[in-house]
Amino acid sequence: MQTISKYDGQKKISMLWFVASGIVLLIFVLMLFSRNNVDRTSAWQWLISYLSPVLTLMASAFVYTIQHQRKFQSKLIDVFFYRLILFSSVFYLLLILALIVSFPIVERNDVLFHDHLNRNSFPLPFVQGLILVLAGIFFNKG
Repeated sequence: MQTISKYDGQKKISMLWFVASGIVLLIFVLMLFSRNNVDRTSAWQWLISYLSPVLTLMASAFVYTIQHQRKFQSKLIDVFFYRLILFSSVFYLLLILALIVSFPIVERNDVLFHDHLNRNSFPLPFVQGLILVLAGIFFNKG
């Protein structure tokens, strides 16, 4: 069985989430402000609802981990579980990014940006739920 230190795994997954979320946020802002006739409040609510739960969980748990770094540095976890949350996170973040960047491709005059996001985000709550369960176990289990 291959293992990775819990601290290193949490650090890598946190970096993935914060860097990828920053990229998504940048692209989202560019899309939002390059369009006319956009309900910005609804669009922001959409983005926040899909990024903030996981980011909040990871940030709070990782702050605790940093404070107890020595304990978590010596704790080993199965690399399979690390890879499971890593790849499911990449998949989820790519889904969000795909929804945002697909708008110009499928843009129609009668569909606003936030409507496009809402209509096509049906798989996100399911995947987000899985990510939250995995992240909750991975980040909070002592």
